[in-house]
Amino acid sequence: MRIAITGTTGYIGARLQYHLQKTHEIIPISRNGGDGYPPFDLSQPFSLHQTLNLLNVDIIIHAAAIARRKKCTENPELANVINVEATRVIAEWAKQRGIRLIFLSSLGIYEDNAYANTKRLAEQVIHATGAIYTTLRLAYAFGFSPSNSSPKPMQRLEHEIRFPGTVSFDDSWHFQPTSLEHVCHVIQAIVENKSQPQELNVVTIEASTMFEIASACLPHPIQACNDLKERQEHFISKTYLSDFKLPECSILSFFDEVCNTLQHTCKNRNL
Repeated sequence: MRIAITGTTGYIGARLQYHLQKTHEIIPISRNGGDGYPPFDLSQPFSLHQTLNLLNVDIIIHAAAIARRKKCTENPELANVINVEATRVIAEWAKQRGIRLIFLSSLGIYEDNAYANTKRLAEQVIHATGAIYTTLRLAYAFGFSPSNSSPKPMQRLEHEIRFPGTVSFDDSWHFQPTSLEHVCHVIQAIVENKSQPQELNVVTIEASTMFEIASACLPHPIQACNDLKERQEHFISKTYLSDFKLPECSILSFFDEVCNTLQHTCKNRNL
């Protein structure tokens, strides 16, 4: 199957390309262009057709976005253009071509901040286009990626590996993390089983804290803090994955992936 993926220079998009290219033909499209495709600049939504109209694919996975909350807060106009308006263009194109769209959203839609607002609006505009779509809502993501970028929680674990005792981990706010390996298996199953769920929550079944994650995955004692005690908790009691016979992820499986990723990091950096 021919699959286009946006954001393949990013943390999640790079892992999706790495995983899916083993069994499918992947067309990576990013702001850098390449492989005969012009740059795919989400800040210029109306220019995206130059690339989209060159694609001959069965599915497009839209993983590109401004994912940093701080950046969205500092520049809400740009966040709206990239996270909402560019998504609208992609969804309308997918609708016109009859191409399946898999959109990576966020469980942050239940919060009230600039990033959450753009993801919530993006989900709404996709639905309004009438495109054939599946929205995957992710939480904080952890795991191996070929990308040079990684989200802040993963960076904190890697920093503590390099400099033991320099990072403290919150033990007050409980959340359900996302495993990159799990995301890959869910998308692969959706593609190959041709199931058509509209919204799925791709998180672990159980909740955890950053301190619990760090304690399970780091080889030495760590420091705890309660910096996030005021943050609202939102527990997802139903992921809807089992309804479509899609794989679920336990917190123990998640710990295994994070441990393996950190071991890989140590090996590569001779730590």
